[in-house]
Amino acid sequence: MSTFLIEIPVPSMGATVHELTLIDLFVEAESRISKGQKVAEFESDKSVFEFEAPCDGRIR
Repeated sequence: MSTFLIEIPVPSMGATVHELTLIDLFVEAESRISKGQKVAEFESDKSVFEFEAPCDGRIR
């Protein structure tokens, strides 16, 4: 079995934003996910960003 790790694509939020905080995780370890499913929510000092699964898979 292979493991596929991805970087979370984050839209540009301006030159002054250098970090995000994970504020909510909507899935548990070993959960199966579907493409487009909301997986997590991140926050910067300026906005909230929802991360959706880019493909079907499983959270490890």
